[in-house]
Amino acid sequence: MKIQTLHIYGYGKFINQIFHLSSSNLHLIYGLNEAGKTTLMSFIESVLFGFPKTKRYEPKTGGTYGGMLEVHHHEFGYLRIERTAGKPERVNIYLENGSIRSEDFLNKLLSNMDRPLYKAIYSFDVFGLQEIHKMNRDKIGRFLLFSSLFGSDAISKMDANLLKKQEEVFKPNGRKPELNQELERLKRLSEELKKAKAREGEYHHLLSENKATKAMIKKHEQLLSEFTGELEQLKQALQIYPLIAEERVLINELKTCQSDFPETGLFELEKYESHLHPKLAQLKGLEEKKSDLMKQSVELAPQKGHLQYEVKIEELLAEYRFYQSYKEKIMMLTEQLAQMEKRVKEGMTRLKIDNETEILKVDTTYEYEWKLQETIQIYLQLCDKKRMLDEHFERTRADLEEAEQACASLAEKVMAEDVRQQKEEALSRFEVTSGQLGKREELKRQLSFLKKEQKERTKRRNIGAVLTILTAFVACISALFFKEWFLVMLIVPISIVFVLFFLKKSEPSSVMMFIENQLDNLEDSAIKHGPEQTKLREELWQDEQSRQFLMMKQAELKQRETDYERAIQKYEDWEAEIHPYQQQADDYVKELNLAIEPAFLLDAYSLIKELNNDLIKKWELKEELNHFQEKSASFEERLMNIATSLHHFEESIPDLMYSLKNELDAEKQRLRKEQELNMSIDHTLEQIKELTREADYFKSKISDLFAKAGASDREMFIKLAKQDRTNKDLKEKLNQIQRELRIKDEIAITLASENSFTGLEEQLSNVKEQKARTEQQLIEEREKVALLTAEQRRLEESGTVSELTHQLEMQKDQVAQAAKKWASIKLIRQAVKNKLDEHKRIRLPKLLETAESLLKTLTGDRYEKIYFTETNDSIMVLRKDGAAYHAHELSQATCEQLYLAIRFALALSHQKGVRLPFQLDDSFVHFDHDRFKRVLELLKELSGGDQQILYYTCHDHIKASFHDEEMTVLSQPLQEMVKKA
Repeated sequence: MKIQTLHIYGYGKFINQIFHLSSSNLHLIYGLNEAGKTTLMSFIESVLFGFPKTKRYEPKTGGTYGGMLEVHHHEFGYLRIERTAGKPERVNIYLENGSIRSEDFLNKLLSNMDRPLYKAIYSFDVFGLQEIHKMNRDKIGRFLLFSSLFGSDAISKMDANLLKKQEEVFKPNGRKPELNQELERLKRLSEELKKAKAREGEYHHLLSENKATKAMIKKHEQLLSEFTGELEQLKQALQIYPLIAEERVLINELKTCQSDFPETGLFELEKYESHLHPKLAQLKGLEEKKSDLMKQSVELAPQKGHLQYEVKIEELLAEYRFYQSYKEKIMMLTEQLAQMEKRVKEGMTRLKIDNETEILKVDTTYEYEWKLQETIQIYLQLCDKKRMLDEHFERTRADLEEAEQACASLAEKVMAEDVRQQKEEALSRFEVTSGQLGKREELKRQLSFLKKEQKERTKRRNIGAVLTILTAFVACISALFFKEWFLVMLIVPISIVFVLFFLKKSEPSSVMMFIENQLDNLEDSAIKHGPEQTKLREELWQDEQSRQFLMMKQAELKQRETDYERAIQKYEDWEAEIHPYQQQADDYVKELNLAIEPAFLLDAYSLIKELNNDLIKKWELKEELNHFQEKSASFEERLMNIATSLHHFEESIPDLMYSLKNELDAEKQRLRKEQELNMSIDHTLEQIKELTREADYFKSKISDLFAKAGASDREMFIKLAKQDRTNKDLKEKLNQIQRELRIKDEIAITLASENSFTGLEEQLSNVKEQKARTEQQLIEEREKVALLTAEQRRLEESGTVSELTHQLEMQKDQVAQAAKKWASIKLIRQAVKNKLDEHKRIRLPKLLETAESLLKTLTGDRYEKIYFTETNDSIMVLRKDGAAYHAHELSQATCEQLYLAIRFALALSHQKGVRLPFQLDDSFVHFDHDRFKRVLELLKELSGGDQQILYYTCHDHIKASFHDEEMTVLSQPLQEMVKKA
């Protein structure tokens, strides 16, 4: 599908404008900021997929909202797709052959694609590339994987949200999730119930006895049910015994009765007479009709009062339905006007505004609304920021108090200075006495000097290694520049040898080792001087450790104090930051003459815009109402003129129209009757002749029927028919008895046939006695169950068995509900995972093959292969020299090129039958000259077939890459022209 022309009736800033696109498949749309590039993109998407529900582009000056696209389709040729706003939206597709199709045909052309899917696959903008900048190195690979599936990482975010919800319900070894808490509560209740039942041994004995008694009750109830059924059968046998006796009598009577009367004799007589009598009546009526027609031929004299106004009456009759529609529209518009005024009044009451002119004075332009929305959103964000600052301040204050308490606790453990000095002097006296103190100090100074000298030598070696590496690097670069490969191969190993020499770890000298051994010996000898000296050393060592910990905690305390001061400083910065936006919000409230908080300003402004539109529609409804009232008054005036001429003075318009129509029709009818009268008389004479012949035929049929029945006249025939009817009644009564017996119980019929009435009564009496005995036993057992149940309830009420049992069952229900919730979330995650696995196995390899060829073009053949690693769900690329890189190891620009290759491959893989146009909105603005040149070559290659690409930009260097016939230049916004002037 290729778009050739855009007809915009009204969409955003564009009103009645036409844009012609070039014949080239790659077309540039150039325009400065606010020139309408985004509006043009949205217009194309709206005509194809429907107007957006949130951000609408209704023209501010009124008019038709919508437009038309002229496209070329490879199968249907040139098409015109028109979409205009309404409820519902009106969509028409005009074909070359002149036919018009509906929106279903458009959905078929678009392969049932909707707007979000089109934007995710075929629409590119700079924000898609900026998503990569926001990600750390671990998330780039997964972002590229999900982009190959949906064009964004929406499915990754959905999976993360589902995992979070799943862990909120249940988490292994967790304590806070809902299902973990419910399971813990269920376990606790089960243990409490077991303990309660163990304390009530008698309770289980009662349960067993109660269960046995209930089983006996069930057995006796079954036996009672059998007695009841047998009793019902005997009662039914006694009821049907008279029917069986009567059946025997009827069978004997029918054997003695015989009749030769025709089966349908009476019916045939009635049939012939039913035909004959109407014929005779019709003959009589036709004779009377002939007389009436003769009189009418003399009396008929048509009048011609209304015929002279026939044309005007016919015109009024034709216009009457329009008059009725005028009246209906007047009522409808009056009701709409009343509703509109009510809605406007309610809105003004909510806003506390009395005058409609104040609503109409409000600036409802897109620029004003955008600035207002931007200011209020920033204001609300800053309000949210204050809540975050409050939380941060509380944390820093708590950390500071904790650090102060820790310092105070350690300060108590530190030894006083005078006490420590006394202990150090005592320890020194011990060491002087042993003659080892001076020697140890001297050895320590010598060891310190030797270690310092060794450190200097190591430092000089490292500097030499660095200088060697730098020299070798400069030499290699120079050799490579002059292509001296042999020199490079010579410099590299020599440099490595020197670096290893300089970096060789120096071993400690023998002098240092000797001094360290002497110090160890002196320390060992000092320990042997006694427990008192050892105790002093341990106390001083512990005090030194406490002092070091105290210094660490004091440093930490200073850090906490710094954080606390920073939190206070952030409060001051926040106050300075929110002040201008608070002032702007207050200015907007004053400008709109509202008495509300700034947080509700956006809702109030939206209501003002709706009221503004309602006021405009209100005046339009009034004008339309006046128009229909004038039409209705004109019709009534012409009607009353004719009615006055014909002396009609009915009050109602419908009655007047009805009278005029009926009287005009009556005069026309009298004229026609005069012409048709003679033809009616001739037709009546022919009917009389035909009816006479038919009446003679039915009279002969009746005579034949009397002869067949053996009757001389009609009276004898009726007598024979009554006798035949009596025999049929006996048969019918017998059949009725047999039908009644068929619906009775077979056992009851057998009992009534095989036994006498007295025998049946005796059996009934025996069954009643057995049933009474069983009922008595059942009553006694039920009383026993009642006593056992009461005792069981007493035991349950005395303890907690019933209460814990009830709580346990309720807790089981709670656990089941939470488990179902967790299982449903897990099922959804599994479905998402299955879809992603299917994409990895089937679609992703084919898509990466297409992306490889695109990546070669974008990177100048530096990267030639794309892989997918299932270990960490990431993307890898193979460079031309054989080096493989993960996505996070690539440079930012190369990663963006890889993303573009995958997005283009995704769009190309969705082409099924129809190629939808790409829309690129400054997607490559951050690329350098070489990268953009390769992207442009790729776009030209993709558009070489039937693929159309629309590129939107505001940059002159991109405009310079296209010819004039390949671009459409949007007009500069009026504000920019005024500024330049």
